[in-house]
Amino acid sequence: MYKLQIMQGTTGKILVSMTSYPGRIKNVGISIFLLLEQQTLPPDEVHLWLAVPQFPNKEADLPEDLQKVIKHPKVKLHWLPENTYVHKRHEIFKIAAPEDCVFLIDDDVKYADNLIETVMGVHRKHPGCIVLQQLYFA
Repeated sequence: MYKLQIMQGTTGKILVSMTSYPGRIKNVGISIFLLLEQQTLPPDEVHLWLAVPQFPNKEADLPEDLQKVIKHPKVKLHWLPENTYVHKRHEIFKIAAPEDCVFLIDDDVKYADNLIETVMGVHRKHPGCIVLQQLYFA
């Protein structure tokens, strides 16, 4: 029998986890920049998970703006030996502490500047629950 441990997230870090692939990597630098610079409650860390088979030259295959952004102290770049598609961003749960709050985001969405603050406000009212903001595209 497995016991599900729900992250409480009230005293831990705010972590953002995302992934990308060659067809959308050009958007990732600005996406990370906006998360760090425009969120009313910025994350403590942004984790980017990429697969070596998709970027065999690693950082050399990344756009110039992303190469600059990954040097930011809050940005953590992780290289995975296999491409597990969208599931790459789930790797964060192997390193997150139980008290951390994890945001799984997409690389092709411009999020509201108050996304993290809003979700954390709901989380504080309902600790121990999973909070979701769902987006619809026409």
